[in-house]
Amino acid sequence: MTTAQYLRTLLVGVALPALVGVISGALIVTQLPHLPDRVAVHWGVDGQPDGFGTPWILVVLPALAILYSGFALVVTRSARAQGITWAQRSILAIGVFLAVVLGAAGAGSAYLQVGLTDAAAAPTVLPLLAVALLAGAVAAIAAWFALPRHVRPAAITPESAPPLALASTERVLWLQRIEPSRGVVALIVGGLALGLTAGGIVVWASGPLPNLFVWLGILVLVGVSVASTMFWTVRVDANGLSVRSALGAPHFRYPLDELVSAGVTDVVPGRDFAGWGIRTVPGKRTGIVVRAGEAIEVQRTGGRVLVITVDDARQGASLLSALIARSNERIQ
Repeated sequence: MTTAQYLRTLLVGVALPALVGVISGALIVTQLPHLPDRVAVHWGVDGQPDGFGTPWILVVLPALAILYSGFALVVTRSARAQGITWAQRSILAIGVFLAVVLGAAGAGSAYLQVGLTDAAAAPTVLPLLAVALLAGAVAAIAAWFALPRHVRPAAITPESAPPLALASTERVLWLQRIEPSRGVVALIVGGLALGLTAGGIVVWASGPLPNLFVWLGILVLVGVSVASTMFWTVRVDANGLSVRSALGAPHFRYPLDELVSAGVTDVVPGRDFAGWGIRTVPGKRTGIVVRAGEAIEVQRTGGRVLVITVDDARQGASLLSALIARSNERIQ
């Protein structure tokens, strides 16, 4: 990707959504003195307000668009050297959609309540939402075509891992724990902290206290779910390949008769899998991706591929290759 293309990527996919969030947030702030003490922050399916809270809650919506822009920047860092992929281009277009919809919803709902003394008298929000969704869709389509054309990630042939010399009855075990890098951990913790703060403020200000505990429970479940996809134990033995979450679930098992070969590859999460965690991309490729760097790539029956980012990947792949070869010899 040329410098001009990369700058266009950052401008359209990162700077533009962040700017929309900043402008809509500023518009909301300028109207705060003209809003009721408690504004409508939630509307029912009929478009009428049914939840109320402090006016500052309205700023949360454009703030989320700004946060998403930060995520988009992280995911597309590899585009400078290797070009933007279809998944990365989609992430950037979605960011534009969210920025317009959230910004319009936040600023629009504020302007609907300017001059009111009672937010319950606010007009229906349904026309505003319809316009926001339409504008977001148009902006996302425009952003998709304004972004540089995506490229198909270059097919990286995994480096072969020569099988270890094993006796026919020798028992072996390779065990490795995998966890995300400090940067990814910081991103996860920061996201959860922001979610706790923003969501907690909204729930506390617009609903009864028990709702806050419900929100905290939801956040804990989200944190547990994230942990279950970012911390793993990889095991290679005579039974095949096992990848188990630190929480015990999910747990993937691949017997030797389902494995064709094992090699070593290098993974860039944003480029190859558009993110971290358990990922599936076109081409029957599944990844357990917690960081960038070396990984075991396993060719499975049916043309399926499994990629696991793990330290000492060469040793694990070599042992797995030896076990696959030994299993094939016994079948023959």
